[in-house]
Order: sequence, then C-alpha cells, then structure tokens
Amino acid sequence: MKLSKLVDALPFIVQLSNMNLKITEAFNLKKLNSLLQPNLDSFGECRNTIIEKYSTTNSDGTYTTPPENQEIFKREMVELMNTDIEDFNKTKIEITEDMKFSAAGLLVLEPFIDFIGLEV
Repeated sequence: MKLSKLVDALPFIVQLSNMNLKITEAFNLKKLNSLLQPNLDSFGECRNTIIEKYSTTNSDGTYTTPPENQEIFKREMVELMNTDIEDFNKTKIEITEDMKFSAAGLLVLEPFIDFIGLEV
C-alpha cells in the first residue's frame, strides 16, 4: 500500500473515530489507529525535512518554495507519497444511516475499513 492512501484517508479516519461506534468497533479502530500512527509520524518528519530543505519560512509561519526548488520539492514529495507501507487487516465497522460520509470518503477508507450492513 502507498503512503498516499493513508494520508488521503486520515481526515476520514479521524471523522470515523469521532462517531459513536459499538465498543468492539471503537476498540478495533483504536488498534488500527495505533498501527497507522508510526507511518503518519514518519511521514510528518520526512515532509518537514523536505519543506525545510527547499523552502523558506514566512513571518506568518507558512512556507514558500522558490521557483528554482519547486521541481525537486515536488519530486521528493511525490517520492515520499509513493513510499510503500505495510498492509493492515481491515477493521469492520457497521455502517448506519446516521453516518455521514461523502463517496470520496468511503473510497479512501476502503483500504482500512470494511463497512458492513446498509445494503445499497
């Protein structure tokens, strides 16, 4: 699995973590989160290294990448996002009608979550 799949899914995993789930589902999601977190920590560290290497910090805390560094910055970020990470066993979550996800959210969660119930 590529790191980009995890990074894309993160906001939706957080959203799912904040929903009222059955206790076993919440427990399994917590276990999944603890397996995923080291990959997210490493991503953050590597991303920050790339930013610090090729960008300058603005007074408001944002970063600007000069034109002469943009190509290599982009190349290294793409390389980072294409890094392979370990596949994980999916967590089963019963989907209910009160859960609110976009189709895009469901798609990015698919490598991590098996949604059960609510037949379409």
